[in-house]
Amino acid sequence: MALTKITGEGVGAVDSLTVDTNTLLVDAANNRVGIGKTPAYTLDIHGVTAIKDSESLTWQGNAQLSSAIVGSGSGATLHFWTSANERMRIQSGGVVSFSTGIELGSALDGTAANTLSDYEEGDWEPTLLGASSNPTVSYSGDNGGHYIKIGTLLYLTGCLRYNSRSGGSGAARLGGLPFTIDARSNGDNSDGCGPMRVNVWNGTDPKPTLFGARQNDDKLNIYSTDEDHTSTTLDVGDMGTACMMQFTIVVHTAS
Repeated sequence: MALTKITGEGVGAVDSLTVDTNTLLVDAANNRVGIGKTPAYTLDIHGVTAIKDSESLTWQGNAQLSSAIVGSGSGATLHFWTSANERMRIQSGGVVSFSTGIELGSALDGTAANTLSDYEEGDWEPTLLGASSNPTVSYSGDNGGHYIKIGTLLYLTGCLRYNSRSGGSGAARLGGLPFTIDARSNGDNSDGCGPMRVNVWNGTDPKPTLFGARQNDDKLNIYSTDEDHTSTTLDVGDMGTACMMQFTIVVHTAS
């Protein structure tokens, strides 16, 4: 490729063009353009480069947008796109957001088993329920819990505390879980069990001693442990009229 030079003497070809020493250099012989320096690449820029707000640096492929980086000067964010979808965003405060997950400990091949697809934490409110009908319960201000979800693993801590209970029937259950428990896929892998500490108990024996997960449900069964260490499901009527149970449990969620 050659450059065309038009002067008062006529039209001629030049092999390169220099504007203001190092401001703009065109190397016509090697098809290179340099800004601020002699070009070593097709486009070689030395110095701070500004792109208009919300415009993009784009890699075009076939008929659709293959990949792009879009910056928002007003929002102070940076967006990364592939296959016409935003995949990652760097927030103005430095938090990095991913739309579909982060692959860890594997090659760069998108292996599902190595992809962390979710993280969440928050508070939840345990409730006392009955399999057939729910009791009327007056909960204490100490009633509450916290959860952390990493992928499909749900870690729950909580305190079920109520000052009075009446009515209700059927198996006693702990409700209010923030996610649905998964079905079994490999033995009893979803049936997480967690012990508890009963601080307040206004009722007769047997006392509740542990929880057991229920498949495809957002509730836990409540059990007592017999002298031979076997567990028995408690009914709502077996629960005390006042109770405080502190517990920890880990289960697998459906998603």
